[in-house]
Amino acid sequence: MENQRSLLLLIKELHDGVITKNAYSWKFFRSGGFDQVQIDTPEDLLHLAQLDQKLWSVLACPTQGLEFDPRTLALLDQDGDGRIRAPEIIQAVNWVLKVLKNPSILFDGQSSLPLAAINEMDEEGQNY
Repeated sequence: MENQRSLLLLIKELHDGVITKNAYSWKFFRSGGFDQVQIDTPEDLLHLAQLDQKLWSVLACPTQGLEFDPRTLALLDQDGDGRIRAPEIIQAVNWVLKVLKNPSILFDGQSSLPLAAINEMDEEGQNY
């Protein structure tokens, strides 16, 4: 509960402009011949919208022809144009951070998410 409270406070501070845009310190790793951002904490996800898109390895991807659940891809493609773009990923990440009790569960290496992980105190979380 304390982690969730801290995360919600951080979200509010970001929204209110208390934290400046460039305040977050990113970690990088080298793969495929170039440096990529390493995302391994809920705080990394929380600051994703602040990451300069020049540092994103991909700015858009198709919703067809990927080895990925097509229903999930369709949900991410909010404008239905057949491509998932950075703003859609950011919006999905922010939603996930909001509806989970403890977003660190995303980094536990589990293949599924228990229903108990959903924050029933959140209006949207109550729907699950």
